[in-house]
Formats: sequence, structure tokens, C-alpha cells
Amino acid sequence: MNKSIKISIGLLVFAVIGLISYLLIQEPSSIVTPSGSSGTENTAPLPSSTVSPPSPSSPKQVEGWKTYQNREYRFSFQFPPEWEITEAEDPAGTGRVSIVLKSPCIIGDVSDPDYFVCTSIEVIAAPKGNIGRNCPFLTELYTKRLSTENIFIGNIQTQKVIYEQPPDDTMYICIDTFTRNGSDFMFLGTFPEAENNPTENISQYRPVYDKIVSTFHFVTN
Repeated sequence: MNKSIKISIGLLVFAVIGLISYLLIQEPSSIVTPSGSSGTENTAPLPSSTVSPPSPSSPKQVEGWKTYQNREYRFSFQFPPEWEITEAEDPAGTGRVSIVLKSPCIIGDVSDPDYFVCTSIEVIAAPKGNIGRNCPFLTELYTKRLSTENIFIGNIQTQKVIYEQPPDDTMYICIDTFTRNGSDFMFLGTFPEAENNPTENISQYRPVYDKIVSTFHFVTN
């Protein structure tokens, strides 16, 4: 092979390599993705949630309701006048106080007039770290979590978690532990279902639970 042919082949190879390199470095004008959008990166920030976050709110006042006030932990709330209320301190000396509200009971089974179900709401206060439990403890009762919602108690953010316990479908609504001035607080509502009328107890008293929580506030004296 003479020298001129070698030079011609070399130039041809060089030209082919150059053409391939040129094609490889070209960016396509657009790439169709499964959503039909351009392949170029979208730098606009994505919204973190479609639900507006909760905001602090003032406690409500319910006309005609009774008022409970705890001077040791400096909090207060209202409750319906027909509900019973009891208060107990932890005998172990932890400083934990449990206030239990009990609704009027309804017949739980129309075939058994001696079987009643009652809604109860427990408000717990204790020195920080001594409340003894929080909402996740309900998973030990073989419950299933139905929903979780961020809420404010005054200006303190916490969570409201709803659980259901099969097979009787007792519902638990828990306001998870929140802390103020070195003390922990939580709410726990228990809503047993009435047989042969399974939604009456829950539908009747769930709004009452939320209203009681909405009246909770801290006091200064």
C-alpha cells in the first residue's frame, strides 16, 4: 500500500471519529417522560403538602359546661355538666395525676339491658418524663392506626392519633404527649361500640371529645 493511500485512509478514519464525537455531544431538544413533560430539570420548588398546617388558636369557652382547674399543673378545661369526673394521683409517687371524665352510659346490647357502654376521656399530667406512656403504647393493645393529624393545644403543636381495636372496634383517640414548663400532658379518649347499634356511642361523643380538648388551656394563677 503506497503512502498516498495510507494518508487517505487515515483522513477518512479521523473524519468518521470526528462525526461520531459531534453526534454524541449534541443534547436532544426535549425528552418525553412518562408524564409527558420535557426531560429538562424543573427547578421550581414542590409544595410540601396540599393540606394547610395547623395554627395556634385560643381556647374556646362553652356556655353551660362545668370547669375543671388543676392548680398544681396550672391547666384548665371544660366538660359537659352531665359527665362524671374523678381525679387520682399515682400511688407510686411519680407525681402523675389522672383526671377521668365519663359520659352518660347507653345500653350496649338491646338484648341485654344490664350491658352498658360509656365513653371515657382521661387527661394525664406529670413531671416531665414521668407520664409513663404516649400514643404509640396503644399498639400494644393490638390496635390499628386509622389516622394522624397535627394539632395545636394552645400554642404547642402535637398530634391527634386515632386507633381502632378489633374485634369489637373500640376506638381510641389520643392526643400525644406535649410539654410545658417541665410537665408532660396527654389526652386519651376511649369509645366502645354498642352492639346492635355500633356507631351511636362513637358518633355521639367524638364531637364532645374534640370540644373538650378545644377548651384546654394553661392558667397563670
